[in-house]
Amino acid sequence: MSDYMDIGVVRIQSWLTRTPKLRGRRGGSTLITQATDHDAIREVLSGFGETVEVHSEGGRIDGVVPLKLHDEAQAAAAEKAVVRHIRSRMPGVSLSVKRYSGDTYAVARSVGARQEHEWPAPAVDWPAGLPCQWCRTLPADPAPGARDEDGLRRCAECLARDAAAGRADGRDVPFAESELLHRLGIAEAKVPDEFKPMAELDRKGNRPDADGQTHLALVYADGNAIGKFITSALRHAPRKKRRSPDFAAAIDGSTWQALVTAVEQIRQEDQELLPVVPHFVGGDDVLVSVPACRAWRFTRALLGAFDEAIKEASGLHTDLPSLSAGVVFHHYTVPLYEVNELAKTALRRAKVHTSGEAASLAWHDTTHDGHDPVARSALTLADLEQKWDALHRLAKLPRSAHARLEAVTRAYGSRSSELLTHAIRVGSDQVIRQFQGSFDLADALGMARWWWHDDQA
Repeated sequence: MSDYMDIGVVRIQSWLTRTPKLRGRRGGSTLITQATDHDAIREVLSGFGETVEVHSEGGRIDGVVPLKLHDEAQAAAAEKAVVRHIRSRMPGVSLSVKRYSGDTYAVARSVGARQEHEWPAPAVDWPAGLPCQWCRTLPADPAPGARDEDGLRRCAECLARDAAAGRADGRDVPFAESELLHRLGIAEAKVPDEFKPMAELDRKGNRPDADGQTHLALVYADGNAIGKFITSALRHAPRKKRRSPDFAAAIDGSTWQALVTAVEQIRQEDQELLPVVPHFVGGDDVLVSVPACRAWRFTRALLGAFDEAIKEASGLHTDLPSLSAGVVFHHYTVPLYEVNELAKTALRRAKVHTSGEAASLAWHDTTHDGHDPVARSALTLADLEQKWDALHRLAKLPRSAHARLEAVTRAYGSRSSELLTHAIRVGSDQVIRQFQGSFDLADALGMARWWWHDDQA
């Protein structure tokens, strides 16, 4: 029986995205990579000898320090040393500490934490000063040099984000970005360091209207039934292999493999700039931005590829985990923290739709739905696969015909005789007849609004 301790950033996606600028997010990712780097943590713990070690049984997950304890008497001191180190880089983060026990890390995680507590973010001193205009959480530094090029005042942590961004010379590239480039095998490609150039990737050929040049999609994916999968895998494993620590690594590897497959599905060979910004990738979590018109193909590939990858990695055919995703379409100028909250809400809706039993997705369009959550039905990956060709045909309708269908649907409803009469008159009745029942035409029109118009779609 071994004792484990995980020290990790709480709500890491929210912390990463609490900035109005992509370089602030990239700098945040770099800070997390540096602060939780295994070699850096080993240096921090060098005075503890063999009483505590950094282990790699679960693979590497950004924002998590995985420790294996060999002397309970040193646990509290080791915890404080690691927390002190992380806080020296990121003073505004909340940290969680979870203790596990088991024959292996995977077994221990499947049982659940036996102890858990949190190091909350420091409270703002009183009297409160002007809040940071990036994170809106900590007090802004009053020094003139604390302003960015737009005159926004920043706190010490956001100044550190900016310094760590590495925009100009490519140094200190965040782990998720460097790992993705490595796995893609295209080191010469570049990850966008601003949202506008990525939104403009679809300015030619794929999208005849201006929206395709200004919009992005945030895709937030998370695993379903992970605990059930590990329990089942342990139950079916040969007894002599039950000490294998591979389950967490298999999930992490499958997530990365799915991401690589999805990026390959939307990347064009003649574009040096990658059509993706990986904000966070680790374990069964993915948070990325992609051009709006490529989001559906990306999400379809991501969820489907994870299913195949985890099946191959585990050798199992039942009780397999899956991914669900929340997708939010937005103008590239909408702050990432605002979009992230909508993506979290959409992801929860997707998971509830199948009770976590199947790959699913839900979406939101800030340009057409506004910035408050809407009660749109989620759909399964199987639903999307079944309607893919019909959605493509719907997306191929002329823009004017598409707009008229939307107007008639809003006015009379997606099952109205007025809509059918109009569709028959303009020759689109066979297209709209594909969207009956749970897959509503109004939702289909919204999905087809963001479609990649090329021969491969």
